Amino acid sequence: MATFVKGGVGVHLVEYNPAELTRIVEEHVLDLTIRVLEEARRTCPVGKGPTAGLLKASLDAEVDQRGDRIIGRVFSDLEYAMIVHEGRGPVRARPGKVLGPLPQPYPRFVRRVKAAPGNPWLLNALKTAQQYPVTEGT
Repeated sequence: MATFVKGGVGVHLVEYNPAELTRIVEEHVLDLTIRVLEEARRTCPVGKGPTAGLLKASLDAEVDQRGDRIIGRVFSDLEYAMIVHEGRGPVRARPGKVLGPLPQPYPRFVRRVKAAPGNPWLLNALKTAQQYPVTEGT
């Protein structure tokens, strides 16, 4: 535990305990990570059909220490999570082939599918659930 001494203006740190400081920062990062996870689950897009809610249920969080950094992560292990979050470009079938079969009310087979925009709910949850600035693309 750190010892504080009053003197003049402010408080001066007399003893530095790195293990205690690391524990305090780890608790703070864990608290922020849990808040981001809860916001991500609240705002996660839910599709239709037999897999509805699977993406929301797959969201998880962890806090790790890597070197001198303490990192909180909110993530999904589903293969299509990145496509839902970031979107995808148009899909075209190979020459002489088709895409499908597709569910109703769509035509049974098609040759191309338009691009799908992303829904960055994880990034939005990070911006909403904590007070620190968020820079995109890093």
